[in-house]
Amino acid sequence: MAARMHLVHGPQGAGKSAYARQLEWELPAVRFSLDEWMSTLFVPDMVPPLDMGWLSERMGRCEGLIWDMAAAVLRNGGDVVMDLGFQRREQRDEARRRARVLGADVLFHLPDGPRDARWSRVRRLDDFPGDAMGGDQAARGDDYDPPSPQEAGTIHGVLL
Repeated sequence: MAARMHLVHGPQGAGKSAYARQLEWELPAVRFSLDEWMSTLFVPDMVPPLDMGWLSERMGRCEGLIWDMAAAVLRNGGDVVMDLGFQRREQRDEARRRARVLGADVLFHLPDGPRDARWSRVRRLDDFPGDAMGGDQAARGDDYDPPSPQEAGTIHGVLL
């Protein structure tokens, strides 16, 4: 059986990280969470006001390392759970391309729930300050590209 990349995606506040943690233990797999890396490595160094350029550069570095490590796990036959947001379809397409290059299968997981529950989660986010930006937009799901027909046919896990 080919190694599998479990790609957790959904609107902000949907419960992606909680779902990814649960999935990591159920499979088993190695989980990569961008928010955890950013919270551990860079949030303690943040100084107000938030400089998006500073933040974006560090997010890019973390993502690069995460992809390198995930590729190593997949090449060695292990499964990975990717909790990088994947709110844009182009990001999910790129993840699918990377998996294909490595000979890994991609399984999509879409945790989601009522918009009022998402808004409540967005307002509670405190481990990575960048998460809560654009709360009204996030609560509506405007920051998320819903699954394409191709993706919708391959969703393996949905949390409602």
